[in-house]
Amino acid sequence: MSTNTILFVHGGPCSSAKFERLHLSHVNDIIWWDQPRENPDNPWPHLLSAAMQKLDECVQACGGPVHLLTSSFGAQIGANLACSYPEKVRSLVLLAPVFDVGAAYAGLAEAELAARPTDQLSKVLKGYRSCPSVETLWPMVGQLFAIPHIFERLLGELNRTKVDQFMALLGDAEMFDPHFFQITVNSFLATRECILGRYTGPVTAIFGRADSLVPISKTVHELQMRFPQAKSKTVDAGHFPHLEVPFSEWHPLHLSNNAVSP
Repeated sequence: MSTNTILFVHGGPCSSAKFERLHLSHVNDIIWWDQPRENPDNPWPHLLSAAMQKLDECVQACGGPVHLLTSSFGAQIGANLACSYPEKVRSLVLLAPVFDVGAAYAGLAEAELAARPTDQLSKVLKGYRSCPSVETLWPMVGQLFAIPHIFERLLGELNRTKVDQFMALLGDAEMFDPHFFQITVNSFLATRECILGRYTGPVTAIFGRADSLVPISKTVHELQMRFPQAKSKTVDAGHFPHLEVPFSEWHPLHLSNNAVSP
């Protein structure tokens, strides 16, 4: 490893980076970390602890701070790591960061209803909007996950072959486990977030113009509340910019050499 080592923290939570290894194998300076599925009684603190351990391993191996590259819900982990161990993080890049899980899925539901209105989805979305809670979140998410094409809505302009491969891998428990996804999100929502310090290094958020999950203006505001130095850029992608646009648009080492708009 070198001091330009990049640790990838994907979304999920508790998913694997199997798809990234398949399609980004040519980007050989990124460590594609698979998140563990352990300790079902307390999954969010365990996941955060495992991420901190992985960061420590990378820092020790390369002899200095590393770049953190996060995707979606991984932004929650990345923000905690950077603020807890600022001396170990060279830069923080957030791809389509999700800071409000409920708002993200409500946005996806609205996008789906705009294209294909259904009474069931409309009802659970209205229930969540009127009383945001765990009890109203999962009926909405359940309705969304029951729609066969719903994940395709997240993929922007990704080519058909990649879309088909992505959809096929979603059925692989190694890549996505719905049970651990739900219990980890519940654990996260029930745990008061603990940011132990302030990270003052470079922070960049990359947004996809066609991303139904992430409201850009609201997320930029929240991001700058956490990291006043944060910059952002918007690219022609959906919720997975790193799978949809050239790596020069999101790779931390390229971003460090190219200014982006605040």
